[in-house]
Amino acid sequence: EAFNNVQFARERNILFVPGYHDNRIAVFDLRSGSVGSRSSYGRGPSKILTSPDGRWLAVVNVLSKNVVVLSLPEALLAREISLPELDFTVDSTPVFSPDSRTLFIPSLATGELLAYDLDNARIRRRVRVGERPVMVVSSPDRTSIASVDVGSNDVSVVALSPHEVYIPHLVQSPNEF
Repeated sequence: EAFNNVQFARERNILFVPGYHDNRIAVFDLRSGSVGSRSSYGRGPSKILTSPDGRWLAVVNVLSKNVVVLSLPEALLAREISLPELDFTVDSTPVFSPDSRTLFIPSLATGELLAYDLDNARIRRRVRVGERPVMVVSSPDRTSIASVDVGSNDVSVVALSPHEVYIPHLVQSPNEF
């Protein structure tokens, strides 16, 4: 089995591990020592993450090109996000907003971050970033998110709330690794 990501549940001692080839999420309860599994509701689960409030587990299914959101602690299907423009790599990583109500999903095909509203089950906004965004991360203070845009070899920073940001201009040639 191929694994490339693990995630703890926020409030409980439960570890989730996506199984890329068997299309399941392994569930390890570290307190009781029990092991179980849940469906990934797609093919090729790769990256998973829990929401800041601990209510959700997002699963990126690379082969079926969808993202599912499971309700915790049961890890049962709450939302399935399947859009024609979604395309992923095994490194594609979304991120939750600080209030856990929005999931920011990188769209390789369109060069956008899709702001998916979990309460209303719809895309609230599309934010244009660089070419082929793969990974999205949140700043420690949760006021900004950044995407790694592999097609244009840059990083895009998006403010989630109004605040000042200073970013020096960095230039790197492809040979400077």
